[in-house]
Amino acid sequence: MKCKICDKEAKYYDYDYEKDRQAVECYFILMPFGTKKDENGNTIDFDKIYNEFIKPSIIDAGLEPIRADEEQIGGIIHKAMYERLMLCEYAVADLSLLNANVFYELGVRHAIRPYSTVTLFENGSRLPFDVNFLRSIPYDRELSNLEELKATLT
Repeated sequence: MKCKICDKEAKYYDYDYEKDRQAVECYFILMPFGTKKDENGNTIDFDKIYNEFIKPSIIDAGLEPIRADEEQIGGIIHKAMYERLMLCEYAVADLSLLNANVFYELGVRHAIRPYSTVTLFENGSRLPFDVNFLRSIPYDRELSNLEELKATLT
C-alpha cells in the first residue's frame, strides 16, 4: 500500500491511508498549542502564530499544513505523530519556550529527514547549543513583520 502523502510504500505501517483525507504534499508542524507564558511571564499565543503566520505561508506555497491538534485520525496519538514525522516531506518546528515535546519530535525528525525541516523561534527565546547552529527564522510574538515572515518561510 502506498502513502497518499508521500507516495512511498507504507508496508511497515498499518495506518489506513484510505480513511484519511486526500492529501497533497504535507508539511508537519511541531509546536506548542494555545497560549503559554515565557520565563518572564509574558504570553505567547501559539495558535495565533500558527493561524496567521505558519499555516497561511504553507498553504500559499501549495502544501498542506498538519498540526497534531488538527489530526482527524482516531487511536493512539503517538502513532499518527511518528507517521507524520517520518512520511511528511517537510516540517517546521517552533523552538520557542524550549518545549520538550517539540524538541523530542525534532530529534526524531532529524534522525529520519535531517534536511527538510525548518526551525523558527520567538525573538526572546535562547536556543540550546545543539540547535543554536541551525538556520532558524526568528519572529516577534506580535507578528509585526508578517508578510516578510511568510516570504521567508515559503
